[in-house]
Amino acid sequence: MDESSQIVQLDLSATNFFKAYNFPLTPGDTLVAEGDSFIGNYAGLKIASAFQPLVSMTHSRVVAFEALARPRDGVGNAITPERLFSEEFSALDLIRLDQLAREVHVMNFGAQVRGPEWLFLNTTPDIFVRLIEGVPFEKLFPELDQLSDARVVLELTEHACIDEPKMREVIIAHRNDRYLIAIDDFGAQQSNYDRVEALRPEFVKLDRSLIKRSGEDPVTRRVLKSIVSTIHQMGAMVVAEGLETTEEVLASMEADVDFFQGFWFAEPAPKLAASARAVTPFIEFIWTEFTRRASGAEQREQDMLIPIRNAIDGAARIFADTQNLAGAAAAFLAAPGALRVFLLNADGIQQGSSITGGQSTGAKLAPLFPDAGANWSRRSYFNKALQAPGRPAFSGMHFSVAAGRDCMTAGLAVSRENATFVLCFDFQLLH
Repeated sequence: MDESSQIVQLDLSATNFFKAYNFPLTPGDTLVAEGDSFIGNYAGLKIASAFQPLVSMTHSRVVAFEALARPRDGVGNAITPERLFSEEFSALDLIRLDQLAREVHVMNFGAQVRGPEWLFLNTTPDIFVRLIEGVPFEKLFPELDQLSDARVVLELTEHACIDEPKMREVIIAHRNDRYLIAIDDFGAQQSNYDRVEALRPEFVKLDRSLIKRSGEDPVTRRVLKSIVSTIHQMGAMVVAEGLETTEEVLASMEADVDFFQGFWFAEPAPKLAASARAVTPFIEFIWTEFTRRASGAEQREQDMLIPIRNAIDGAARIFADTQNLAGAAAAFLAAPGALRVFLLNADGIQQGSSITGGQSTGAKLAPLFPDAGANWSRRSYFNKALQAPGRPAFSGMHFSVAAGRDCMTAGLAVSRENATFVLCFDFQLLH
C-alpha cells in the first residue's frame, strides 16, 4: 500500500472476529482508494459500499440513499452482512466494524454526492452504550463532521440493546441538528412503539414482513394504514422498505407511506447516479397505475352501493310512513349483502334490539346481546348522519362487534314524533 492510497487511518486492532475466520492480522490497516471508490481494508477483509435509493412518491424523485456493506474475504469471496455483524462476536468487534463500515460509506457517498439527499447509515444500538464512558460522542460518529446540513441519518437496527434506557438517554442527550434518527424494521424485535415514543425519530422503517402481507391481504392493508397513521401522529415519517412487487408498492401508497425502498425500484449499487436514473420509469409507472386503480375502485364501489342505497331509501320511506322498524328492516334485509338494521336516538343510544333477518352471530358473540341500550355515539356514521339529515352517511370498512364480521355501516337521520333518530344499516359490498 503506498502513501497516496491512504485516506483515513483507523485505530482498529486485531479482534476475535478476524481470529475466528482466520484472516491474516495486519496492524494499521486503512481506508484506501481503489479506482474511483473507497474500500475499508482491515486484516485482509475488504468492505465496499452499495447504495439503495429511497423514493418520495410525493416529490417523484430520489431523496435519500441507504448505505449497505458489501464485504469480501482476502480471496474475494463475498461475506454476508449478517455474518460480518454476527452477534456471536464481542461487542468491541461489532462496534469497530460498525465504525469502519460507516466511514467507508461516508467517503463513497461524499465523493459522488449529487444533491441534498440524506444518507442512511445502519448502526447497532449498542454503540451508544458500550464505548460512551470516556469517549466523546463525536468520536463514535466521525462521519458527522464529514457531511454537513443534517445529511446523516443514523438508522438503529431492530436488535435489543444491552441497556435500552441508557441508549435512549445517550441519544436524547446528543440530539442536535447535525444528524437524524431512523428506527429500522418497525414491528420486529425491539423496533416498536415504545422505542418510537422514547426516541422520537424522524423516520420509521416498516418491517418487510408487514409490507409483504399488505400486498397479499386486504385486512393487513387496513392494518398498515392504521400503523402509518399512528406513526405520523407520533411525529415521524414512514419508510416502506423491502418492496418487491407492484401490489406492495400500491398498498404502501394507499396507506400514505412517505418513502419507498426496495428491489422493485432499484437494487443496491455502488453509483448513486445510476441508481437514481433507474428509478425514474418506475415512479412514472406506479403513479399511473395508482391513479387508474383508485379511480376504478371508487367507481366500482359507487356501482356496488347502488342496490344498498336503493334499499336504504325504501326502508327509510317505510319507516317514515309507518313508524314500523320491523317493516323497514325487512325491506332493507331483502337486498344482497344486507346484514343488520338498528335504531339510535339523538344521543346515539340504541332503541330496541338489532334486527338481522334471522342471521346468527354464533355463541362467540353472545355476551354482546341483547344490544338494546348500546351507546354508538362515537361512530362516525352516526355523527355524520346528524349533520346531514335525510342523506345516508357511510362508514369505511370496519369490523362490526355486533355482526362479528367486516362490513360497512350507513346512518340516516330521520324525524319521528318531533324527535330525531338515526336509522343504521350494516352491509357487505358484494363483488
